[in-house]
Amino acid sequence: METISSKISTHFQIEFVFNIDSDNSNESGVFHVVQLTQLPELKFEKIQFPLEVEHTYLKISSLQGHGARKNINSAIVVSPFIYTKEAHDFVSEKISNLNRQMKEKRGNYIIIIPGRLGSKNRNWGIQIDYRDVDNAAAIFEYGVDIAGRPEPVHETENLTGGIYGSHFLYMIQGGHDEEQKKLQTRMYGTQGTHFLTNIMSNNVIYGYIAPTQNEIDPWFFSPPDTDEPIYVLEFPKKTSIYADSINQNCLVIT
Repeated sequence: METISSKISTHFQIEFVFNIDSDNSNESGVFHVVQLTQLPELKFEKIQFPLEVEHTYLKISSLQGHGARKNINSAIVVSPFIYTKEAHDFVSEKISNLNRQMKEKRGNYIIIIPGRLGSKNRNWGIQIDYRDVDNAAAIFEYGVDIAGRPEPVHETENLTGGIYGSHFLYMIQGGHDEEQKKLQTRMYGTQGTHFLTNIMSNNVIYGYIAPTQNEIDPWFFSPPDTDEPIYVLEFPKKTSIYADSINQNCLVIT
């Protein structure tokens, strides 16, 4: 690490292999650098959150990425209440096509998606490459359990939602013990991979939505005249994202 850092001025991430010489009693060996990725020098300046907010679309407390993104027009949503892994190929291809269209018209967007984006396991999420979402200003993963059931939207005075039928039935069928199994097998946000490295390198805001703890507008799950699991919503007004990775606070607001 010291040898590499003496040659590179920026932060970096490496993957390495150390092959131990089994014939040597000192356990010496050869250190191989498999991959080296240079990371940008990010300025973690204090984020000034607006004092007056007209509307909050999303508020989360688990994220990476830092800064403000303004003039967001659209949200690409893969509904956790409609999506099934049988629709994987259709959804994956459409995400790529929508990203290309957004690039052509120079429009930034956010994406809300169930499970782990970029995962090769279709039980865990949707497999795509970074280039398929490289125009996204922010990516937000929505929790689902191992059987693909979405977590419920938190119910407040201002939001619709609450416990959805599948969750209710699931608990009736299995009771407390079954619920504990579900908690143990729940998927959370992406924990690594080259996909995440690309996200980090480009300072894309990347967050995990805990629906029963965070604030999310059910408007995201109101598809415009479609029964497809993926759709595009246009924000009524220009929307901004404020992300403070130091204090773990992120808002999508007008």
